[in-house]
Amino acid sequence: MMVMDTLIFYLIAYVIVTIMASMHFLYNWKVKKQQAFDSSLGLHALKANATQFEAFKTTKPFHPLYNVMVFPIVGVVMMGQFSIFPTLTQSLGIGVLWIVYGLVLDLFCWVIIPHPWRLTLKDLFVTYQPWITLAYISIGLSPLISMVYLSLFMA
Repeated sequence: MMVMDTLIFYLIAYVIVTIMASMHFLYNWKVKKQQAFDSSLGLHALKANATQFEAFKTTKPFHPLYNVMVFPIVGVVMMGQFSIFPTLTQSLGIGVLWIVYGLVLDLFCWVIIPHPWRLTLKDLFVTYQPWITLAYISIGLSPLISMVYLSLFMA
């Protein structure tokens, strides 16, 4: 499978996880009535960093769980496209690629592009610990989990 194909499947999983985390944020804000922005800012609230408020902070421990739920399933679908089952080395290689994709995409989407959930480099890689590391570990191990699943149940 080409590197570009792994990127497409990565992006599918990334979008699904992002939607899940966003829905969790919205649930915390609208249903649980947790603070999602500084209401004293009025229309300027959209410029405030929403990641500083309770509705986002309470979702952080779930982010690695969303990754470990979604990425192995997408990995199984992706590996089902192979003509043979991937080897351990191939699965680990895909895991490394997915971590690199994640670092680049997170840097671009969560640090560089301005939006209410924007993070600084420190927010993303220091303040967001241990959740960001656990998310990357779960993403990196997902192809291995997928390979084991396929080996056990589809061989």
